[in-house]
Amino acid sequence: TGFGTVVTMPSYRRPLAAVFNPLVDAGFILDRVLEPRPVEAFRASEPETYERLMRQPGFLCVRAVKP
Repeated sequence: TGFGTVVTMPSYRRPLAAVFNPLVDAGFILDRVLEPRPVEAFRASEPETYERLMRQPGFLCVRAVKP
């Protein structure tokens, strides 16, 4: 790709309710939700993908804790 080693990343689209409700139902408390954006260096190698990921994050990171 010009950016580095090609890595195949499986992708699973889920409604947010399908991600969060099982955590809440199991007694977890959401502590943090992050939607990481691509690093600036990625823009030069894949500008279209970079722009899309800036609008539609490709990753969702959730930290949940059980009190």
